[in-house]
Amino acid sequence: HLQPRHRRVIEGLARQHLPDVDIWAYGSRVSGQSHDGSDLDLVLRGPELAEVPSMQLAGFWEALQESTLPFLVEARDWARLPKRFHGEIQRNYVVLVSAQGRWRDVTLRDCIEMNDAVYTLRERWPFINYLDTGNLTRGRIDRIQHLVVGKDKVPSRARRKVKPGDVLYSTVRPNQRHFGIMKDVPENFLASTGFAVIRGKAECAHTDFIYWFLAQDTVVEQLHTIAEHSASAYPSIRPTDIEQLQLKLPTLLEQRAIAGVLGTLDEKIELNRRMAETLNAAVRALFKAWFVDANELGSKRSGASLSDLSEYASLNPESWSAHTRPENVAYIDLSNTKWGVIEKIEAYEWSDAPSRARRVVRPGDTILGTVRPGNGSFALIGEEGLTASTGFAVLRPKADFDAQFVWCAATSRGNIERLAHLADGGAYPAVSAGAVAATPVVLADAATRRRFSDATAPLIAKYLALGEESRSLADLRDALLPELLSGRTGILGAEAVLEST
Repeated sequence: HLQPRHRRVIEGLARQHLPDVDIWAYGSRVSGQSHDGSDLDLVLRGPELAEVPSMQLAGFWEALQESTLPFLVEARDWARLPKRFHGEIQRNYVVLVSAQGRWRDVTLRDCIEMNDAVYTLRERWPFINYLDTGNLTRGRIDRIQHLVVGKDKVPSRARRKVKPGDVLYSTVRPNQRHFGIMKDVPENFLASTGFAVIRGKAECAHTDFIYWFLAQDTVVEQLHTIAEHSASAYPSIRPTDIEQLQLKLPTLLEQRAIAGVLGTLDEKIELNRRMAETLNAAVRALFKAWFVDANELGSKRSGASLSDLSEYASLNPESWSAHTRPENVAYIDLSNTKWGVIEKIEAYEWSDAPSRARRVVRPGDTILGTVRPGNGSFALIGEEGLTASTGFAVLRPKADFDAQFVWCAATSRGNIERLAHLADGGAYPAVSAGAVAATPVVLADAATRRRFSDATAPLIAKYLALGEESRSLADLRDALLPELLSGRTGILGAEAVLEST
């Protein structure tokens, strides 16, 4: 009878003061005869059942008294108890903290199951919901294909069966981070054989903890190095490369707690993303009503005057030169910019910055990737001091009130499809920056555009604020991740940081 947060307090204090001691609970909280305020009886079992040093006992006891626990804790040393008490305790106890199993070095194959279920044609599913590797990135699913068997072509790679909670981890180009936890699995769901399907063994590993281990930058880089030296036509790893990874494994309770902290941050980021999508959809709905639907109606009656975005925005207006370059660069790359979301901003000294870090961007600018434009590498800039890759076309509104108008026109689904079509056919699919500036729009008078700005500016401001908050949360998550999984930061400290966000 102990709440998880109280158990974590005791675990944290044990790690600090009694690193080599097993702690058992006994008495009323184990027998089921307790209430929330009942004392907690503990017995401390030192290495080889020797006496726990008095200084360690005193430090642990004082820490318990100063803790936030709302009940009294009685901690006794097994070696100092009369022998007659040993049998009574052994009849009914719970191992609260195991020194032997707290953090142990393991190979991943010892604590996971992988690729344990494969679909066969004999099962004759009438339809399949299929996830390809490119449609899952850092836990976010872009698209699940619904395929009717006998009507639609089912990819030969649609073979991996997945259970709710499983981890999918792409074995192709690990640095692209095509991985995630499948919290919800639709009916007749299959994943590509390009994924490894991973599940923690229930007796020793929590699957979410395994996911966070695999999501670490150091692990991704390690696997990508293996992939680059593979003999295949493109960088890839084998499932056995994943199984051979080494990690430190804490107790199941601590694994759940660590995964819970990191998962909470991810959930906040996902909530922000959904709220931002709603705001963005509202702005685009207004744009369609004011400048698309209305002009289609006007065109039917008397024709419409067409123009392009160069009428309203300047193309690539600023770039750093040898004379103007800053000492430090906050850099936006195409790979970290997806469908309106800047997921990460990298900090560099100028001497270490990528050679493509040249485009100066300012609040109100729209940036749109010219390389594989169908990938949706675009965003609206909301803060000062950023530098974008030369792989972006930068559209700066000529009038401040046109920021929302330019954003909606340049990044509409129809325009992204237009640019993707223009880029098709080459070995390196790309369009010129001029093609972005040539986005066709209907001429609209300044008064109407200004009213549109007044109506949508508050929505866009909230949309941008949510994006900035999500980046801060992601930076916090990424900073906590290696600290928690190495044991350098305890769960209590991480939870305190979480509560302050």
